[in-house]
Amino acid sequence: MTLIHKPGQVQSTVVAVLPGFTRANSQFWKSNLLMSVFGGNDSLMYTRLRDDLGYVYSAGFYQTAKWQAGLLIGIIGCKGDKAGEAILETVNIMRSLQQGIPARELELKRLDTLNSFVFNVDTKAELVQAYSRYAMRQEPLDTLERIQAAYFTSTPEELQTIALRLLDPLKIQIQVVADKTLPVSKADGRTLTLEEDLKAVAQSLGLPFQEIPLR
Repeated sequence: MTLIHKPGQVQSTVVAVLPGFTRANSQFWKSNLLMSVFGGNDSLMYTRLRDDLGYVYSAGFYQTAKWQAGLLIGIIGCKGDKAGEAILETVNIMRSLQQGIPARELELKRLDTLNSFVFNVDTKAELVQAYSRYAMRQEPLDTLERIQAAYFTSTPEELQTIALRLLDPLKIQIQVVADKTLPVSKADGRTLTLEEDLKAVAQSLGLPFQEIPLR
């Protein structure tokens, strides 16, 4: 975990990165569906952090679409003193998905993704652009069909296997931009600085901690 001290900043910004699949991987689109369940619009992460706990203003975890990047990117904008709690809750959701994929959320995200997918290629011009991109990247020209098939056929067991592989808290890299002097009130009555709280969070997750200067 890396802390970047920004004096006077009221809101904390958390960026988390995990290794993912490149677009050439046969499981890329199934992974995309998993990330919709985990960190997409109205996802488990967003609902927990914003609706249930009120910690965040925005939160999401997405699979980058860049051709060879192979990264999962999470971004959380939260109340300044809630950065540590937001990180812990996010990791808890990752661990829960490794235990099983909620069937209801999977079906909702499957339908949402398929519906939005159709609107992205609903004109002749958009279809030409899509096929042109596939040709330039040397992707199979039946990629549209492959994407839909991946969404239709993904099972909870398959997505759980992907979660076990990708959503590994020990592989996560986290950067927090915040005022490290902000007071953080703990449930046991203690008051820590945000820096102290983040150090404790990093230790509990088995992650190294460092501070680097704001540039």
